[in-house]
Amino acid sequence: MAKKIVTPDLVLKEYHKILNDKGEVHPAMLLSIVWYCVITEYLWDELKRQRNPVINFKTFQKAVNERTKDAIPVLYGRYEDEIEV
Repeated sequence: MAKKIVTPDLVLKEYHKILNDKGEVHPAMLLSIVWYCVITEYLWDELKRQRNPVINFKTFQKAVNERTKDAIPVLYGRYEDEIEV
């Protein structure tokens, strides 16, 4: 489910919101804000689409965090796949 919801576009959108508000982006702040965004804005629609599946939120949060880190690898010390932010 995290693959469908957490796209590079979503992560970059949240990244730029923080950057415009604060001037700098702390990696933990971005993880928290993307997680909050997924839960508040996208989860309900996905639950209805999949007909109320059972969700392990610990595993789901790990997957969301990994997708976030993959979207902006430079911020998290992953230099092999650099993208423009």
